Amino acid sequence: MEDDQPCEEELKLIAEIKEMKARIRTARKEAADADYVTETENLPPLGRLKFKVRKELHGHLAKLTDLHWGKNSDTLVTAGQDGKLFVWDVYKCMKQNAVFLNTAWVMAVSFSPDNTRVASGGLDNILSIHNLEEPEGGTPIELSGHDGYIASIRFTDASHCVTSSGDKSCALWDLQAGKIVHRFLGHENDVNALALASHSQHFASASSDKTAKLWDLREQHCRATYWGHELDVNGVDYFPQCDYAFATSSDDGSCRMWDIRADQMLANLGDDFIQCGSTCVAVSRSGRLVMAGYDDYNCHVWDLLLEERIGIMLGHDNRISCIGVSPNGIAVATGAWDNNSFIWTAK
Repeated sequence: MEDDQPCEEELKLIAEIKEMKARIRTARKEAADADYVTETENLPPLGRLKFKVRKELHGHLAKLTDLHWGKNSDTLVTAGQDGKLFVWDVYKCMKQNAVFLNTAWVMAVSFSPDNTRVASGGLDNILSIHNLEEPEGGTPIELSGHDGYIASIRFTDASHCVTSSGDKSCALWDLQAGKIVHRFLGHENDVNALALASHSQHFASASSDKTAKLWDLREQHCRATYWGHELDVNGVDYFPQCDYAFATSSDDGSCRMWDIRADQMLANLGDDFIQCGSTCVAVSRSGRLVMAGYDDYNCHVWDLLLEERIGIMLGHDNRISCIGVSPNGIAVATGAWDNNSFIWTAK
């Protein structure tokens, strides 16, 4: 038991880390020359927004774990723990393709930039690349490198993608070479999600260590760490019109907006009505709305500027597991543990 106790040098380092974190928090407060709530209090409210299910995508026989929109907003890929990936024609509400996986425990899926391939990963710790131009995805390319499950995948270009994992790391893959070319270390627990900036080389990660981190794809060290959530951070999404802010969602029931230029949190979205954790988050194309899935089977919609809950999406019969806004900004896709995916629009 004595071997498990930190030595004197480790205790000094822990104390130094705590002191540095406190100094960072103090510096961030000193740099806040304006109050977010005060600056936005005179904006006209959006009022209540009502969302309606326009399409219901049925076909999976087990929990949906992830989804991703195609580049033209007319296709959607969903991943279910029935061991299948379905590519949907959203307008016709029909399956375009079905990919049968080698494992049922899929957790992440992503379209390639040209929509000709999808990547998947899960509890097998393997990154699988499927060619949609071949029947049932053809023979997948399987790449190993993580020591834990793959929680999230995003392509950076046709030949590279980024993954986050339960091994506490993120990784940049060269798909042509079939290996990891950069590994991003710094989180102290599982990395549950990642989001790519659209116009830069940055990405953000969300972790069970209660933090979000900012990374540069060209470097292997963390650019910034954001503290504030009280429990696991499950979801993250960049604001689509800029690369200066991103939103996170957490088991503490809140969603938060982090501004990279201000180097701190600007908005905290939560109220007493919600008494459960948030599993995923998505930002509207305008950046005004933040939509998040929760353990109460609902998706709640927030007016970011006024920090008010202004809408709710009611329809799923189990925990919301994934959410995404279409690239054209018109529709929202949700997936849940009730095996279904819904396409919503505001009425």
